[in-house]
Amino acid sequence: MANILVASLGESPVVITAMYDRLTKQKPIRIDKLVVLYPQGDTVIRGYELVQEVLHGECKLEPEKLPFEDADSEKDCYVFLKTLFKLLSNQQDEGNNVYLSLAGGRKSMSALMAWVVPFFPCVKKLYHIIDPDERK
Repeated sequence: MANILVASLGESPVVITAMYDRLTKQKPIRIDKLVVLYPQGDTVIRGYELVQEVLHGECKLEPEKLPFEDADSEKDCYVFLKTLFKLLSNQQDEGNNVYLSLAGGRKSMSALMAWVVPFFPCVKKLYHIIDPDERK
């Protein structure tokens, strides 16, 4: 049984590395694999490359590139949900524990990720990171 962190990525790659650090160093939860769902866009692709650099050697990293820039249409929401459903179904079939990070990516993607949790008992926790300096 493996522990899988699923995170969406937007233009701020630090939320993924911060989430990984929070879970592995403060909880502590061993993360065996990090699946990063990320949309198209040069900035987002560069963000994924930065995540790869920082987490190299820490855990297995699995990219899941999405065929849109934002899940802001009915069609793109369905594509995202289908991708997420397949991912979570596979993890559940393998008996893995899944932790979802709602901190990164597009807000619509985070909302859709939270929406599917009741359908998958393999999802153990949902997490979000709030920047303490955000209100300043």
